[in-house]
Amino acid sequence: MPAQVEGRRLLRPAELERRWDVSRSTLRRWAKAGIGPRPVRLTDGTVRYELAAVEAFERALAGDRA
Repeated sequence: MPAQVEGRRLLRPAELERRWDVSRSTLRRWAKAGIGPRPVRLTDGTVRYELAAVEAFERALAGDRA
């Protein structure tokens, strides 16, 4: 279940790993290469992904495959 911060629904990296069936190192590598939704670093140093950005990326990928 996505957490909400300032009205934004956020996913933990582990939730995105399960959703996409990828490893944490893959998410890091993609982020460094500018692939996929941008990670959001919270004030406590934790990383999250905006659900809206994740869904937009998924839609873009589905459009590329159509």
